[in-house]
Amino acid sequence: RSITVSNVTIADCDAVITCTAENTNRDGRQNTSGSVTIQVLDLPSVSLTPVDPVVNATDIVTLTCTADDCVSSTFSFTWFFEEEAVGSSVVVTSVNQSTSIASISSISGSDFGMYTCQVTNRAGSVNVTTSVREMGSISFTGDLSA
Repeated sequence: RSITVSNVTIADCDAVITCTAENTNRDGRQNTSGSVTIQVLDLPSVSLTPVDPVVNATDIVTLTCTADDCVSSTFSFTWFFEEEAVGSSVVVTSVNQSTSIASISSISGSDFGMYTCQVTNRAGSVNVTTSVREMGSISFTGDLSA
């Protein structure tokens, strides 16, 4: 026989369900029970700091990506710069199973742009992006002729 548990939510993360089976035989009733723990798979909750930093050329830039989920998964971190794997100017370090750091020791013109931290667990992947901009630079999108 099987049991179906419906309407499972994140609030049920690591919930313990105990099932008791009762069987009546010639000698009377016999009970047996067993427990099962529900592990709810949820996408990681991810934060990337600092958010859209503005820095000077040659500054040290450190981006910290932190992940969490309801079952304290082991996460896989992948860093991207402008949608490509980060280059040799970026040093990636794993602090622990839920934190990864991308560091640039002396940022230069080609290092300014969009950095993405991709975090993966058993449920899937989440991307979080920040824009590292140069102090004094102006970014404008639109029509200047108006």
